[in-house]
Amino acid sequence: MNIDVQTIFWMDAFLYLMLHAAIWYGMARYHSGLVTLWSVSGLFSALGVFILGCRGILTTDTVVFWGVLFMALGNFGRQAALRSLDGPADRRWLWGMAAFNGAYLLGTYGYYFSGGSESGVILLFYGFYTLNCSEYVVSGRSIAATHDPFGSRAVQTAGWLLVITLGIKTVATLGGWGAADLYDLSWDQVVVFGGQFVAITMLSVGFMQIFVDQMHKAQIRAEQGLAREWFRCLDQRRPL
Repeated sequence: MNIDVQTIFWMDAFLYLMLHAAIWYGMARYHSGLVTLWSVSGLFSALGVFILGCRGILTTDTVVFWGVLFMALGNFGRQAALRSLDGPADRRWLWGMAAFNGAYLLGTYGYYFSGGSESGVILLFYGFYTLNCSEYVVSGRSIAATHDPFGSRAVQTAGWLLVITLGIKTVATLGGWGAADLYDLSWDQVVVFGGQFVAITMLSVGFMQIFVDQMHKAQIRAEQGLAREWFRCLDQRRPL
């Protein structure tokens, strides 16, 4: 058991926990369900990464089942939050992404619990998220049309970083050029965890910037509406 790589898993989990808890606390004054969705989803991801780092402490069956599940729930929740910035997320998108995640979970569980290898589960994991994280690029481009450009660029860049680093990890695992075990210390582990540390920070900063910008614009619109109503009332009171 390589404690160094397990420690990196736990560091990654702590980063998820710290960033999303900070956003939840810092934006509590807005009483926003969107912020709650983003933050709770991040906490699910933190729990998932932590469990994935607990093989040897927990049984492998427990690590595979709960770690994979919480990771999928957390990622889906954050993507849904980004899709809901301008109102409820499109139902077709929700059902399609839910089906994509569900197919991945069923495929992983079916493969592993029917006697599949841990290396196969790892390959499925990284391959799935290489495709899945392209959603951050797509949603970031969509957000750019109506929201803060800095935040949307941060989301897009984080998406590309995840796709590229997870893709490298997937190819390395498939070709046998990287870590053979979940906790092996290898160059591809450095690539994927480095990408995780930077990308999750950029996603959190991007979401926070977009949301604050949205609230600021809503406040300006409300103030302009009140000003127009005030002047209208003044006009009505003027003598003819």
